Amino acid sequence: MSLPNFVRMSNGAVRSVDEIPFSHFILRVDPGAKGTQLDKLNADLASALISSGLSSAASDSNETPSGFLIFDFREALDPLSTVNEVLDLVFGITVVIAMAISFFSLSSSMYSNIMEQSKEIFILRSIGLSKSWIRRVYLYEGFILVFVSSFLGVFIGTIVAYTMFLQQALFTQIPQPFIFPWELMLVVSLLSILFSFLASFKPLNNLLSKQPVEIGRVIT
Repeated sequence: MSLPNFVRMSNGAVRSVDEIPFSHFILRVDPGAKGTQLDKLNADLASALISSGLSSAASDSNETPSGFLIFDFREALDPLSTVNEVLDLVFGITVVIAMAISFFSLSSSMYSNIMEQSKEIFILRSIGLSKSWIRRVYLYEGFILVFVSSFLGVFIGTIVAYTMFLQQALFTQIPQPFIFPWELMLVVSLLSILFSFLASFKPLNNLLSKQPVEIGRVIT
């Protein structure tokens, strides 16, 4: 509500903006403001309070009821920032471990899949399909398996994290923006490409290194 609108709705109890009583005054600063700019703003407010004859902006137990307190939200966010950095490190390590476990599972699945499809590979090689095309097909298959599973995990995890974020903001009453971990998303995407290549290349290369006649002999 604007100050003139407050005066209008007071029904004559407040006759001007200067008579409006304040117990809390919240300043919304630019989200892109630097720390030095916020420090200067706090210093200017404290100087204005002192020059006007009011109490200092320091928060101590001896502060008089008529004094004013300048509360900086950064003081409440600093411990949370430290916790967030630790959690980001823990989650980053967890993502790498999860991707490594997925790599071993994918390697076993791709090896079994390639061995079971030796007959199809034999037929494709017999009709003249090049090794590069066969490698490309199985590399695409491994990449799609890893990337789709990673995308579903990120999607579900984002929904769960957002609900937990809303609960935390409700309990702490501290405004915080929801930040999507783009760094982890990039790591997951790169590891998906790398692991899909490693899981498919070795068993496929061992099979394609043989001549089509040798592959058919192994099948029979």
